[in-house]
Amino acid sequence: QHYYITNNLRSCSSLQMILVVVATLLLGVGCSPAQQQTYNALSFGDGQDDKIQWYPDMSPFATQMSICTWIKRRSETTRSPVALDYYLASQHGIYLEADENWNEVVESNLNLDGKFKAPANEWFHFCLTWGDYILTAYFNGKEVGSTSTNRRQIETGGKMSMGNRADEMVESRFIFGGDVFKMNIFNRVLTSTEIRAMASDMCSEEEEILNSNRLIKWEDIMSQQRTGNVVEIPTNCPVVPHTKERLRLIEERLNTAEQELKETKTSLTNTQEELQSTKQELTETKRSLKCHEDTLQRHFRYRPVCDDESEEDTICLNTRN
Repeated sequence: QHYYITNNLRSCSSLQMILVVVATLLLGVGCSPAQQQTYNALSFGDGQDDKIQWYPDMSPFATQMSICTWIKRRSETTRSPVALDYYLASQHGIYLEADENWNEVVESNLNLDGKFKAPANEWFHFCLTWGDYILTAYFNGKEVGSTSTNRRQIETGGKMSMGNRADEMVESRFIFGGDVFKMNIFNRVLTSTEIRAMASDMCSEEEEILNSNRLIKWEDIMSQQRTGNVVEIPTNCPVVPHTKERLRLIEERLNTAEQELKETKTSLTNTQEELQSTKQELTETKRSLKCHEDTLQRHFRYRPVCDDESEEDTICLNTRN
């Protein structure tokens, strides 16, 4: 397939503890396949035709969405490099530049000039979220700006373009000329926590965790027809197993965890019974000791005291201690 290349072998160890199982379910399957696979990024050339264009179904994103991606610019001098553009009827429903100048949803611009500096030749993470008339931008997991939008609904049926504008305006300043990785569009407003998790690591599996909301997927974009000089470049990010395989592995680990929980519950029940038995024995022992103590107190409270100094007649008296 287009979105991965093969890599070296890695071994996988079994899970022995419940906590390990839980952590594995949260962070991913955790088992490297025998033949490790890695995701690819896309590298766009510096020509007008170096782009990808297609007509996606935008109806799931009509009133809210989140667009998140990793971007690497090759130059800081390009004025308005267009990473993504969704265009319909002379309107830019989505307009994402690979810098801090112009980022737009439903014809409402969010100018981030001075809010962050997009570096050259370095990967950075960028997200736009939009819902309830609010457009918010995140750079490397941190919110860098927000604004209200004029409309609440995006038009459907338009053209999506990655690497240049989707309309007929031809200017060199719009050429993206850089690298893109994990461009995904989600059908809801992601939380700041989810975005931070994505931005924390290029190889984060947060996108896979949010797969039910990830309706325009990076692997699907990779399969779209390309024009000009658009090539795949490798990354060090391992491919997450197919969803069905993930579910199967997770189910296995859930069954293992359930069995271990049952065994732990049985062990705890046995321990409780032993503790109850020991408690009863201690109660009986305490009662017995109390009886012995009372007997000894009675014995020494009234006892005969003899005068050893008398050699002839020994007088014994009952004397209190």
